[in-house]
Amino acid sequence: MVLSLLLLAPKGEKFRGTQLKMALKESGFSFGKMDIFHLLDGDEAVVSVANVLEPGFFDPVEMGEIKTPGVVIFSQLPSARSGGEVFEQWHRAIKKLNAALGGRLTDMSQQQLAGDYFYRLRAEAESYPASNIESAQDDSE
Repeated sequence: MVLSLLLLAPKGEKFRGTQLKMALKESGFSFGKMDIFHLLDGDEAVVSVANVLEPGFFDPVEMGEIKTPGVVIFSQLPSARSGGEVFEQWHRAIKKLNAALGGRLTDMSQQQLAGDYFYRLRAEAESYPASNIESAQDDSE
């Protein structure tokens, strides 16, 4: 399962790279694998942010020069954390970034979010237990 939504700039506008980079940094994200930004728990990316423009990555050297209509904010399940924990961190990250950037949230089809959008996603995410690779290896010995 992938939790995902779009944070789009206000209609007719674009996010500036400097504005985006500052909002991501202030929200705890760091630049990393796949040339996108991640909110990490140890080595694991819990929440990631990609550019909506193809090919989806950011060039850190040219970040100050870019303008983009928006970003994709996503998390993947299963994870080392429970689905409920991942959902909560994803949801908090969305709220922080939206507050900092003043954008508009939509689903991946750029449609306005239904009133129960987060409720439905939370319920689905909570069905994913934390995957514990170490304990699975211990059980097989």
